[in-house]
Parts: sequence; structure tokens; C-alpha cells
Amino acid sequence: MIIRKSIILCLYVMLVSCSTLREIPAVKIATVTVKLPASSSIFWLGESEPLPLSVELKDAQGNLISGYNGTVTYFSNGKTLPNSTFDPSTEGVYTLKAMVESVESAVVSVTVKDPQKEMERLELRSGFYYRYAVWHVPVNTWPDVVPKGYDKAGNEIPIGKKAKVQFRGKEAVPSSIQLNQPGKETIIGSAYGKQAELTFQVRAPRTFDIVRIPLMFHFCQAGDYTYPNSSETDETMRKKGIEALKNENYLKVLNRIFRNRYEADIAAHDPNAHDTFIEFYLAETDPDGKPLPQKGVNLLDFKRPAQAGSTYDWNTPEAKEYTQKIENLVKRWNPNEYLNILVEPAALNIPYAGAAGGGGLDVARKEAVPKEFFELPIVNFNPYGTFYAKSNAPLIRLNGFAQFLWGGLPTVDKIPTTIPHELGHIFGLPHTFGLASNCTDAIHSDGLWDTPTCANDKVTVNCETVPFVQKNLMSYLYSGQKVYFTYDQVTVMRARIEAGFNLPTPRNRGKLFTNSVAQPDVYSFGCVHNCSGNH
Repeated sequence: MIIRKSIILCLYVMLVSCSTLREIPAVKIATVTVKLPASSSIFWLGESEPLPLSVELKDAQGNLISGYNGTVTYFSNGKTLPNSTFDPSTEGVYTLKAMVESVESAVVSVTVKDPQKEMERLELRSGFYYRYAVWHVPVNTWPDVVPKGYDKAGNEIPIGKKAKVQFRGKEAVPSSIQLNQPGKETIIGSAYGKQAELTFQVRAPRTFDIVRIPLMFHFCQAGDYTYPNSSETDETMRKKGIEALKNENYLKVLNRIFRNRYEADIAAHDPNAHDTFIEFYLAETDPDGKPLPQKGVNLLDFKRPAQAGSTYDWNTPEAKEYTQKIENLVKRWNPNEYLNILVEPAALNIPYAGAAGGGGLDVARKEAVPKEFFELPIVNFNPYGTFYAKSNAPLIRLNGFAQFLWGGLPTVDKIPTTIPHELGHIFGLPHTFGLASNCTDAIHSDGLWDTPTCANDKVTVNCETVPFVQKNLMSYLYSGQKVYFTYDQVTVMRARIEAGFNLPTPRNRGKLFTNSVAQPDVYSFGCVHNCSGNH
């Protein structure tokens, strides 16, 4: 046992002695590369942080050498740098290189520029405007201001260290600015001898008298239509529509939308969302003063004539007769007493889900209209050319009984779309996109300052190219919930409440229906709105 242990100990000593005598060859450096932080080809005096320099080492086989702790010498324009940091004090083009164990790197260049000489213009970028593309904002808005500098070619220049922002005559931290009082508010920015301004129109919340509007649904007789991918027919959908009006929640949902209460945090989506102070209820009596068998429901003994083809021909004898019956219906159900909604059989060759036409404003009642209305571009700007309403008879038409059930089959969509949208038209609102095909016009064709500025009905970004979710009732593109009106839209609607022809408002109750073409003493910027798609 003692002999075996002695042998093992001897072997161990021999192994240790051999390892200490062997020389481990050092890895030979073949290439040296100077590494700069990303996006550091331009260094801005007074703005850029000092650039930390480093090297990448490789052997002759191209393998990376890691863990090197020897000496690295850096050079700038041939002069040795005191450390591994590049922090120039004058503009120009600098060449940087490094040397490690007599191996020299290739040269890399850094251009040093002076913002004072390079900056052509200064902008104040508002995150609020960027998201909503509007300058009219509610009280307590945070404009989210960021100064931006640009050279002659439009390239951005970093100016964060030297830019200053003034608000109400005092220097301010951009992120702390809050527009907390109504009126015109201007934010001034300056940097490197340039100046820029942002001006917001700040509006305080308003209240109006609540106006209650009676709705009257006129149900045509059912057609022979069967809805795609469904066993539902015109007849079954008609019955469901009539039955739905017995449920008090039907109008509760509609009223929550018009009172800006449908979505609790809608202001987070668009701070300009506003209460209309308009509510609806179902009419209780017919024109003769007799109680209706069912509130808000009138069952018609006729229907829209069916047609084949992709286009509905309103000039056929049957269609003309149908049109005359509708005119007689409106005459009997005085628009000054009822807001009439005609629910028609479905037809694929009718190019709208809903349509609405209405009259203009009575100049004789101009003093009753909110003064803000006359400051809107819509008063002097007519995006619809000569497409005026043929009469002063407000009427909503729904193509198919499914549209009555909130714009779709009960198993598909319960979110309100068609009826609130068409009611917006009745009260004078155009589509948010007007007739614009691009974003070149300042008011984007709807004549309002604060509506989402999308170019047309098929976009998903606003006019600042920011992804935009359509939730305004007067858009087309469906995105799940369209549930609000803006401050300016409410102004237009309240103008119709106060001075609109042939609407069942407090000022019009008891008046006879006047079915005439708009005269010069009428603000007649309205038109018949055909709403394709599902709204």
C-alpha cells in the first residue's frame, strides 16, 4: 500500500513539472477595426455626447479575439488621443484609427458639424397634433411639445440641449405645458438663432339645454330577400326590428352615444369628444293625436319594388309610385313633429346602407344659433358643390331591416352604426373626410376644425400618417366602435336644433311642414348623403 501511494505521488509531481515547463503560444493579432457607436457618422458640437471608441480584434483565420487587456492607442487626424473617447471642439472631417501591438487599423471618418451654421429651420412638433392633426383642443390638453431642427436638405439636427421653449412669457419644460384655460395659447421655441411657434385654440366644455327628439319608425312590408350566410329573411328581420323597439335599452344605447357616454374613456381616444345634449324618445301618438299601438312604430301597407341587376332604377313606374308614397308619408307625418325613419326591404342594388337628407338653416333665427357656428369653415365652404337637398324634408332611409338592428345581423354586430350616423347627417354633419382624396386642403373637406383629418373613407392613418382608429360617428371605415361626435360637430348640430327647418325641435313644434327648395335666405350647405358599406 505504501509503495503504490509513492508511485502515484511521483507521477503527479512529474505531470506538474511538465506543465510548468511548457510555453503556451500567444494568439497573434492580424487585424484591428475601430468600432463607433451606431449612428455616429455625424458629431454635432454642443449636442452629441462624447463618442466611446473600441476595437475589434481578429487572428489570421478571421476569428474574433476576446478578452484582450493590452494597450490600445487611438489617433484622431494623426494625433494620439489621451483616452478612448472622441470629443472634438471644432467642426470638420476627422479620421480615426487605432494601433494594437504594432498592428494598425483602417481609418474611419466622422464629420463634425456646428448646429449654429447648419440649421435652416426650427419646428415645434406637437404630439397632440401629430396624433389628431387638429389645433383646436379642449381645456386641460397636454400639447406634448418637442423642438425639432432641420438643415437645408430637410435632415433633422439634434437640438435638445440648446433648444428653449417659452409659454405665457416664461421659459418652460415642454413636457410640463398644460393648456388649462380657454382662448388662444401660443408656445414659442428657439434654438441656434431660429424661432418657431405653435398656436392652439383652447375651448372650454359647454352645456346646452337638453333637447328631446321624437323618433318615428315606418316599417315597409317585407320583401323576398334572404340574408347571406344566414337563415334570416326580410320578414324575420322586420319582426325583430319591431320587437327591438319594445326594449328600452334600444334607445338608451342611442342616447348614451349622443350624450358622449357610450365609452367611458373616449376622451383618451379623442379629447375633442363632446356631449350633444340631444336625446331621443319614441313618438306616442299619430298625426291625429291617437295613441300608437306601439310607440314609435308605423306599419306601412306597401314596400319598395324589387328589381334585378346591380343598379336600382328609380325611373320605373313602380319606383316612381313608391317615391310618391314616401312623399305622402312625410307630408302626413309632419317633420316638425316627428323625426321620420323609413325602414325598407333589403336590396343589393341600392348603393347605401342608410341615406339622409335635410334642409338648411333659417336666417331669421340667426341670433339663436351659437356664435361659434359662424366661425366654422363649413358656413362659407360648400364641399358638395350643387348637390343640395331636393327638399327641406329630413328623412332617414335604411336599406334593409338589418340596418335597423344597429347595422348588421344580430349574430354579427350589436354596436350602433347606421342610425346614429344618419342622425348626424339630419343635424347637418358631413362625413369627416368630406369629399377629399388627399390631405392637401386645410379643413379636409368637411368644414370643421377638430374632426379626425383622414383623406377619404378608406384610410387607416390620419393626415400626419399616424395609424388612426375610426371612432367618429361621421366616418365610414368600420373599426369596431364608432361612438362619438366632436366639439365642432356638436356646434353644427346645435345650429340645426336652434334654426333648422322641419325638425321636431322645441322651436318648430306646432309649425306646418314646408316642402320647398332652399331659398337664398337659407344656409343650405346640406345634401343627400348616400352612405355605402355598412354605415
